[in-house]
Amino acid sequence: MLKIIYNSQIKRNPIILLLILLMVLFINQAYSQAEVEPWGNITGIRKQGQLFEFESSLKVKYTNSHIASTAKERQQPHYKRSGDEQIITSNIDSLFFKETVKDLSAGKIKVTLSLVAHADIDISGVYFCITLPAEAYADGRFRLFGTKNDSLKNFTSSINSNYLDINASGIEVNSRNRKLKVLFDAPGIVSIKRETSNGENNLQFSVALNKGGLHKGDTLQKVFTIM
Repeated sequence: MLKIIYNSQIKRNPIILLLILLMVLFINQAYSQAEVEPWGNITGIRKQGQLFEFESSLKVKYTNSHIASTAKERQQPHYKRSGDEQIITSNIDSLFFKETVKDLSAGKIKVTLSLVAHADIDISGVYFCITLPAEAYADGRFRLFGTKNDSLKNFTSSINSNYLDINASGIEVNSRNRKLKVLFDAPGIVSIKRETSNGENNLQFSVALNKGGLHKGDTLQKVFTIM
């Protein structure tokens, strides 16, 4: 009887129905949402309210070995949210980019990177990097999809100097309490290392968006699905 009265009240009062729909949308976003900084770095994905941490960044390596990357106070980014998308436009030097992070489903997002060179740029490469914190992935094991490197087709925790410029179509990392999978829209060149520059021991994957210099008007686009 209560259910019938409740449904009848909703039908008679569309405001109640609207409020319920808004609550459902809010709960869904809170429980499945990418955490994105205004300058474009993704810091994790929420799954049922819990943040599963990692950090993405866009890095440009110059021919003199200098590396510039997306970070707080290094750019003048423009950030906006449109529905289930977070959109960042910014630049590193003369390389302008648009990053769109779209929530697809619970714990699953799509990252679209579109870049255009506004001038000739003397660089050795542009990379999309994902860094996994040591505290969550200290016992992490990883593998690559679509690789011809036999030692990386199955899960391993070993990292050596040979894990540079490996062709692959995706990455999967498992630890005791965390799992992360990154799929590419097309095969790319991956490098794997331990990031120890800040006294830490984080696991870092770099996917090349471009190798070599860029000329004015050159464009790049790459799509990643992260889950």
